[in-house]
Amino acid sequence: MTEVLKITDENIKLCAEEIKRGGLVAFPTETVYGLGADGLNAEAVKKIYEAKGRQSDNPLILHIASREMIEPLAYYESKYDALLDAFWPGPMTIILKKKDIVPSVITAGLDSVAIRMPSSDVARKLIEYAGTPIAAPSANISGYPSPTCAEHVYKDLHGKLKYILDGEMSEVGIESTVIDLSRDKVRILRPGKISLEDLQKIIPEAEYDEAITDDKEVKKPISPGQKYTHYKPNAKVVIIMGEGEDLITKMKAEYETNLEKNPVVFTLKEYEDEFRGLNTMELGSIKEPISISHNIFNLLRTADDKGYGYIILQGYERKGIFMAIMNRIIKSSGHNIKY
Repeated sequence: MTEVLKITDENIKLCAEEIKRGGLVAFPTETVYGLGADGLNAEAVKKIYEAKGRQSDNPLILHIASREMIEPLAYYESKYDALLDAFWPGPMTIILKKKDIVPSVITAGLDSVAIRMPSSDVARKLIEYAGTPIAAPSANISGYPSPTCAEHVYKDLHGKLKYILDGEMSEVGIESTVIDLSRDKVRILRPGKISLEDLQKIIPEAEYDEAITDDKEVKKPISPGQKYTHYKPNAKVVIIMGEGEDLITKMKAEYETNLEKNPVVFTLKEYEDEFRGLNTMELGSIKEPISISHNIFNLLRTADDKGYGYIILQGYERKGIFMAIMNRIIKSSGHNIKY
């Protein structure tokens, strides 16, 4: 049986002991909930792939509690100190050349490893008490929208792990920005809250990987999130591009055309009145983009729970955090975009 635990120091220590024994624990972070195992125990890490139904060619992130934990795991250059000063602890993952101590199951056989220091106090305490880096992808069935609360984790994975630490709903709501520091050019491989514009304040020459800008699937990913089939609810998702009245007209027409599918519109706070009388769920405010990232995975799951069969979403200009939001909803829709 899977036990859901309140956040107490005693329960975090209990979960740390389960990690040490080679078991799995789900825990909250500021991005999404993670499914954790001892990152230096190959057999424990294999249980993550089994529990999620995750493909073995999709590498994992090692979570650490301090910068000192990098040195045994990977080759790090001090020229990136300003980057870590700016964004760690927080929703940023860096990719470095790995050392031999890191099991190949973590890296899908690659010579690089992804490392993150979360800002979540609970996550860092769990790592400290476990005394090991914790390998952790999102704590969900592979391909389904990532979990942002303990309830999501329990629904997907109960019976497949011993403990779920029940914290608050994840603040950011989407996975970390992944930045490749292992090659000649500094590139973002997965967009997140930390945008290219943020990164370029520290490293002006940094750029997006072309797989992000071209919406391509990466056949041999070096970062989580590069596989194309991701974040998909059971309902069909469509993204409508446009602005103002034109956008609203297109979204209403899409709704009316798909009435037999029990459609729902994910509305922004600013457009609530425009969709009165239709099935709607409020996604957030354009003035507070973090509210949109915070809610998106939860609403995709909730739409399934409510039996909606067709989700209509607004598309956004891909700048700042909206690059990350669009990355997630494009993948959730299977690239179903209408202009």
